[in-house]
Amino acid sequence: EIAVDVLFWADMFVTFNTVVFDEDGDMFTDRRSIATVYLKSWFLIDFISTVPIDRIAAMAMKSGNPETLRSIKLIRAIRLVRLVKIARIILKSGIVDKIEALLGLHPAVFRVIKLFL
Repeated sequence: EIAVDVLFWADMFVTFNTVVFDEDGDMFTDRRSIATVYLKSWFLIDFISTVPIDRIAAMAMKSGNPETLRSIKLIRAIRLVRLVKIARIILKSGIVDKIEALLGLHPAVFRVIKLFL
């Protein structure tokens, strides 16, 4: 779990340092433009998915608070956000495209799979 958290933090760092293209295809390399685009797009999902969920759940369970059930439901929602983040990383990495080429299946099959990722 700690390794996943470290990878998510590293992904956020890399994303803050990755060039951005606008609609016209112009490339922006200045950090302010990159940060602005990232903060308006995936940053919130990335940040929420980087929160150490297991540690928060453990603290909520130990407190004996009647709000624990609500906290656990929130934690489950955050886990869903983490799944979205993992799916995004998989799609960005091109793994799905490599599997598609390797298996030689119809591209429509992988379009459907990508919809769920």
